[in-house]
Amino acid sequence: MRRELRCFAAGQLGHKSIKNVCAPRVLTSLDGYAEWNEKLNKRVAISPMALACGEEHTLVLLDNGVVMSWGSGREFQLGNNSQAMQKVPTLVMPLTPYKVSKIFAGARTSAVTL
Repeated sequence: MRRELRCFAAGQLGHKSIKNVCAPRVLTSLDGYAEWNEKLNKRVAISPMALACGEEHTLVLLDNGVVMSWGSGREFQLGNNSQAMQKVPTLVMPLTPYKVSKIFAGARTSAVTL
């Protein structure tokens, strides 16, 4: 079963803008993420498993152990060696070789457990 992530409030919500959203809205920028399942011999959807919110950034852990981040990267808290703002979830490339089990977000920091 595919789980949906719904975001609302002010700030970097992953909806391709920084406008406030007053009611929960599905984060459609995660739609379409899938991977090949050898046992089923088909592509299967990847769903959000955990979410961690910092002061100006957000992390999501997908059920395949991949981490995505978005929001302010001013303090490099998005994990992609960049201070650029990301308006939609973006793969944390340095973590792609690993299967992450937990994510954490502080005000301007991020951490993972492998």
